[in-house]
Amino acid sequence: MISSGSARSRRTTNVSGPLSRGSGGVSPFRSFRFCIGITCGIIIFVYVCFVRQTLLNNPSTEQTKQSPELKSILKAKKDVRSVKVEVDEDWVILETSKGNIHIHLRPDLSPESVDYVRQLIQSKTCSPCKFYRSEKGGILQGIMKSETVPHNKVRAKCPHGEKPKNPDKCHGPIMTRGMVGWAGGGPGPNFFLDMYDSPADFWDNDHTVWGEVLPTDDASLETIEYIFDQPTKKEEGGDMSYLEEEIPFTINFMVNIS
Repeated sequence: MISSGSARSRRTTNVSGPLSRGSGGVSPFRSFRFCIGITCGIIIFVYVCFVRQTLLNNPSTEQTKQSPELKSILKAKKDVRSVKVEVDEDWVILETSKGNIHIHLRPDLSPESVDYVRQLIQSKTCSPCKFYRSEKGGILQGIMKSETVPHNKVRAKCPHGEKPKNPDKCHGPIMTRGMVGWAGGGPGPNFFLDMYDSPADFWDNDHTVWGEVLPTDDASLETIEYIFDQPTKKEEGGDMSYLEEEIPFTINFMVNIS
């Protein structure tokens, strides 16, 4: 009978035998297979990396359609490429340190004035552009002009259907809250926003109107009210209120992103 110790000895000899030849060196055939295995592994790794990059760059392959992860990545890229940025020249934004004011242009009331405002924006040289007068609950007045853009010299025509007290001075509608027009009955470049609660019939139809702040635009109305709350001063002997610190603004077209 063979003892358990001898059995373990024989099993050990049987396991180690095939790995050694002669004086215990490594089999040349075994070494060759080992090198082949390493080489194949490297080739497979490189191929997998190449295929993955190809799938990322080629959304039309069948493999891409079957990979949720790649589909998600490619969809994100597609979404970015499909974003549309459109400039809306019917709207302008007065950007101030106190907030922004959106004005809907009214070429139907004064096409020449609207053209002037658009030229100011396109010139990128609106200077000075600032608010300087504030009559709380009444008007917010400013100026917009450029040395490179000729001043508007045309007052608007009397709108159809208006019945002015003085037809010779009819250049626009009776102004209502939110309307924007040139100051002093002139063609600019001083302008104002009418913020009276009631129609300003005391001005008759004297002012050229070229824009309006919509009554549903809460953000713009809040900005105007915030400017009204800024400190003002009166000139000696005068009754008009001027901002202690004038508020400059930049003027741009509204941009829609879809």
